[in-house]
Amino acid sequence: MTAKADPGPSRNRQLITWAGWLLVTFGTAHTVLALTIEHAASHAGDWFSGKLWGSDLAAMSPAGSAYWLTYNSFGPPIVIIGLTIMWLNRRGIAPPPFIAWALLTWTVGGTALAGFAPPLDLAAEILLLVAAHRAKQAPRTDPFHHATGPQGS
Repeated sequence: MTAKADPGPSRNRQLITWAGWLLVTFGTAHTVLALTIEHAASHAGDWFSGKLWGSDLAAMSPAGSAYWLTYNSFGPPIVIIGLTIMWLNRRGIAPPPFIAWALLTWTVGGTALAGFAPPLDLAAEILLLVAAHRAKQAPRTDPFHHATGPQGS
């Protein structure tokens, strides 16, 4: 009888890949849909003309609102975080749990303020938390564990 190899590290990597793609998809969709469906791109002329410089954020103009909904929204950084997670994963490095906790805190806070929790975002955060927990529980011989210090301690 031969013993089967533990598929744990491979499953963990799949969870992390899914989480990364969900974040990239969510961030891209938010930005692209705001530019197109919400017609935010129609204000690009104002953005590049300098009309936003020194504008009053309390009395936000339509161009300013469109800018904060797209280019300076959470969309582009979420894409960068998702790509970073996938980059780490491809190199056999489990993303640190603080990324999942920070994103989850951000999502819960945003939900409390605006009343909507993005399902793709929440799914990605849960997948990352599960993967982080599994990586923490993995034996030290597992090459796919969290680096915890210079000597791995």
